[in-house]
Amino acid sequence: VSVLEDSTEASLLSVPLESATEVAEGEIVLRMPEEGTVPSGWIRSMVRRCTPDTPIVSGPTVVDHEDLFLPRLHALQRLGALGFTGGASYVGVPVHPGLANVTVHVDASRSHPASTDMRRAATFTPAADAAVAVPPVSSFAELVDRQAQWLRQRVQASSWSVQGQAGGLWLLHTVLFACSIVAVALPAWRQPTLIALLGKMGADTVLSLPAANHYDQRGLLRSIVPSELMLVFTLPIAGVWALVASFPEVEF
Repeated sequence: VSVLEDSTEASLLSVPLESATEVAEGEIVLRMPEEGTVPSGWIRSMVRRCTPDTPIVSGPTVVDHEDLFLPRLHALQRLGALGFTGGASYVGVPVHPGLANVTVHVDASRSHPASTDMRRAATFTPAADAAVAVPPVSSFAELVDRQAQWLRQRVQASSWSVQGQAGGLWLLHTVLFACSIVAVALPAWRQPTLIALLGKMGADTVLSLPAANHYDQRGLLRSIVPSELMLVFTLPIAGVWALVASFPEVEF
């Protein structure tokens, strides 16, 4: 077993797996973010799920946070994404798992030499002892940048379902943002817009609650209201930014 700390922009995502694993010894390679921290059972949890039948296993990443506004927003948004990914993969809906925390079976993965094939072949595990904790963003600009990268990666996915999920998410938040702007000027729009926002908050709370319990981050749900309001504001901007910006091949 070899552990690679991904500290460069060129990584398993941008080179063939054979080249990426040449530096490793053993049958299994684990990759994690350079600044990530892992629980004591991380290696065991990831390795036991990595077999010739499941040669690429993607694990969850959670965000380290203190009782600070921006880190909590970042952590809660990440928690919601984990809840959706775990639920969708459980029922068989195509997902686009991240490759920041990944285990690769070297021999069996030779038939998946490209990054796109890696994501399509990856099996997502929601196990709490497989989670890698990463630092939060340091500014709102970085948060929008991360959201834009997230959208770009999924819009460029080979699965129409994954593309539709990203496009639908952006469209929903853009419509809510536009309605909120109109509601400021037109009182008749305020009640329907408020009901729509409350409904979305309720749906996201239901989506995030299992993940919050699973990863012992239930306290984050106290920030659901500001997080939802910020998401309605930042995600439409991130969608536009995803169309015009250039991003390194970084997973998160």
